[in-house]
Amino acid sequence: MSGSLVEKVGALDIDEYRPVKEYFCSVLPSFSGNVLAAIKIVFPSANITRLKNWNTIDGDPRWCCSYFLDPSDPLFVEIGHAFIKQQMEVSHFIVSQVGVGMCMEGIEQNPVVFELMSEMAFRSEKVQLEANNPFLLQEWLKSYSYRRYGKKINLIEDAWEILHRTIYNCTDRISDHNKDFIVKFPDFDPSSYFQSNMSKDSHIGNLFSQGTTNRFSSRETTFVLPQHNQPHLWYSTEEVIVALQLFLDARNYLAGSLTYRYDLVDLTRQVLSKLANQVYADAMIAFYLKDANALSLQSQKFLQLIKDIDILLASDNNFLLGTWTESAKRLATNPTEKRQYEWNARTQLTMWYDNTKTKQNKLHDYANKFWSGLLEGYYLPRTSTYFDYLLTSVRRNESFKLEEWKTEWISFSNKWQSGTELYPVQAKATPLLFQKHCLRNTSVEILGT
Repeated sequence: MSGSLVEKVGALDIDEYRPVKEYFCSVLPSFSGNVLAAIKIVFPSANITRLKNWNTIDGDPRWCCSYFLDPSDPLFVEIGHAFIKQQMEVSHFIVSQVGVGMCMEGIEQNPVVFELMSEMAFRSEKVQLEANNPFLLQEWLKSYSYRRYGKKINLIEDAWEILHRTIYNCTDRISDHNKDFIVKFPDFDPSSYFQSNMSKDSHIGNLFSQGTTNRFSSRETTFVLPQHNQPHLWYSTEEVIVALQLFLDARNYLAGSLTYRYDLVDLTRQVLSKLANQVYADAMIAFYLKDANALSLQSQKFLQLIKDIDILLASDNNFLLGTWTESAKRLATNPTEKRQYEWNARTQLTMWYDNTKTKQNKLHDYANKFWSGLLEGYYLPRTSTYFDYLLTSVRRNESFKLEEWKTEWISFSNKWQSGTELYPVQAKATPLLFQKHCLRNTSVEILGT
């Protein structure tokens, strides 16, 4: 996709989607064709096929390959009518609401995008960047920050202008931006990758070709990972650091604003997670050079970043693992359901589902989250174990024991999925001083100042 996400939302021609009459009606889902296996027994002549395996370990029919009723089959229409009729009967008890609804797979993040998307349904003009346009995006962002925080603060307006041209301005057509090593840890043998891609001399030349450039500027890493494990960085981290500093400088004006605190936590998390990606790359370089001291140092930096981010996230109710697990348990009507629902909630975030002793689920970390409790309780032990295996490999001058590492972290993951330990549902009042401390340390790492 080209163009920034915010600009794409603003450029929608809403007139194409605006209802002819000035009212909204309920939109109900239709029958999709997915049916239970028992339907084949009740209707043996129906045209029902079994779908192929999708991302399971061994195609176990308990977890994959559901049944699908052909849309051209008369039974499809019959079930479809019954499906809609049942929904209409239920919908009579639902109060009609007027507005705009969105249901994305990944939600509860980037409020500015959803705010703009919702608002565009009630505007006749597109969002443009040209100065002579009546709906200028930069002006909308100023209005947004005023409405979001309740005050007009120049520092915040300047910060949002930076965020607009950096984080919210990805134009390189790469669609998957959700790869941070803390929450989506690569599980491969780095030594085999180095050996298969370039000679030692040529790689060392690449490692240090940056010379005097800032060690974490707009580049991604000097260590190039396999494509499926490569983090994506499309903006200048120095500029985002400036935006974060502007947010912190506005604390005396907005300390009582919950939305300000949320955005401050989220932006700090963003900065620290990108720093962690570079620290991980530095650790891989140390591993390649068989420098145990450097590897140990970078490993400790990475682990400390996980701890710091966990403390940071614990300061806002919107970033707590406990909120997720406790809400799942509240849906249960008996102890058995309670255990099952908690297991479901934990598994969705981590392993996703099936695995063997040495093969993780192909979708592990697919639903990863930067949540306090999840970082300290799950990502930190997993990462620590991985670095222990790397250090052992370097110190003993032996190959990285990939299968042993996978066996250990898969076992740990399964135990965590079945755990019942409680996590906080109320934020801890982390002082802004901690965020300033994180920013100072990050600035030293990124800018060398």
